[in-house]
Amino acid sequence: MSGGTKGYPYSVARTTGSVSAPLLAAILATTKLDEISDIEDFTGVERYIRHQGHVDAAGETTTGVMFWLYPTGLHGPYHTVDSDEAAPGDGGGRVELHGTLITIESGVLLREAMERARGALRRDEIGHLHITAE
Repeated sequence: MSGGTKGYPYSVARTTGSVSAPLLAAILATTKLDEISDIEDFTGVERYIRHQGHVDAAGETTTGVMFWLYPTGLHGPYHTVDSDEAAPGDGGGRVELHGTLITIESGVLLREAMERARGALRRDEIGHLHITAE
């Protein structure tokens, strides 16, 4: 890589929003993805990025990070609505999806990652946010 430009896969990595729902479901099906909730104003998210991304003295990640961010109290990235939770007339059994796959490249400022993660949390669908180093 010359001139500071990153090649593949960085050149094609991007936020997919909810367009890649089947791929996101496949990733969740592996059950090998760390799941972090937004509890206590994203304190756990910050701690996870800081430690897993090996944030340096300049406040930048030194390795890439990937995790599933989900709303506290919603049972992880998805759950099946039981009949006692269902709305009147809805017998339950419906799957509710919530959360965002967060992927962060090496070289991203922790404060930038936190700001972007806060704005990306999905509460009624699944999605993806890719955070690139500038």
